[in-house]
Amino acid sequence: MDEFSPTVPDASAPQLRFGKLDDIGGRVAAAIDAARNWLLSQQHEDGYWCGELEADTTLESDYILMHTLLGTGSQERFQKFQEGIRRLRERAAAAGSKVVHVTPPTFDPMPLKGRTLPAGLPEYRSPFAGYNEVLDRYSEWLINQRGQGWEVVDAHGPMTRFLAERRRGDPNFLLARDGVHANAQGHWLIAREILRYLGAPDEIVSSDSPDALLNSCPRGAEVLKLVQQRQRLLKDAWLTQVGHVRPGMNKGKPLPEAEHEAEELETKIRALTVVPCPGGLLAR
Repeated sequence: MDEFSPTVPDASAPQLRFGKLDDIGGRVAAAIDAARNWLLSQQHEDGYWCGELEADTTLESDYILMHTLLGTGSQERFQKFQEGIRRLRERAAAAGSKVVHVTPPTFDPMPLKGRTLPAGLPEYRSPFAGYNEVLDRYSEWLINQRGQGWEVVDAHGPMTRFLAERRRGDPNFLLARDGVHANAQGHWLIAREILRYLGAPDEIVSSDSPDALLNSCPRGAEVLKLVQQRQRLLKDAWLTQVGHVRPGMNKGKPLPEAEHEAEELETKIRALTVVPCPGGLLAR
């Protein structure tokens, strides 16, 4: 049994009871089983997975922010981060997978006026005003690993520079309303750097909006609409399947029905992307 194997409780030992929480625990366990079984069913014979991007690098930013808020963003924690990344690469290599790192998005304290804290405090229950400098450090370390042959896409630097440039003309310009989670403009800046890494032509990666990309592909807007429809369909279905309690979310269709509809949408998407686009970005 390794560190990732579930621990089987001793049936003879006294069991704690938490009332309604017991039922939630059962639902969580069932959701984990369902997610694991689905994930394994999507694995290719060669051992890798291939699918749509369902999240972005704000996940890494949130992890770093958590330690900043908890006052655990020390050199020791930074070292553990580095060790964790190296361990991730080792396991990916053992599985025959390739890792492409993306540096985290920028943090902007401006939308959080009056709600950030200065340096030097023993703990942080609100964001640190200089949090973007923390991200600078993590990003710099990742970029330096290019010298070791790592493939690293830098989204952090271009986003930070873009924000500074736009803010000079418009002091109220934002890439994230909460300082962390990027808006549509911010997401394009991240996507643009990934496209640059993939070799997209200059007319696409020099644009400040995705319009050039969509216009470069026959029926590009139609493809985007179908991709968004498929993503929302599966998102709602999975959230409902696992019994989420997030407010304001749509009730999804039964998962088998949603997956069947998603396959039909995928067929339509592929039919529309058989014509190569400039740079071959959406060619099949």
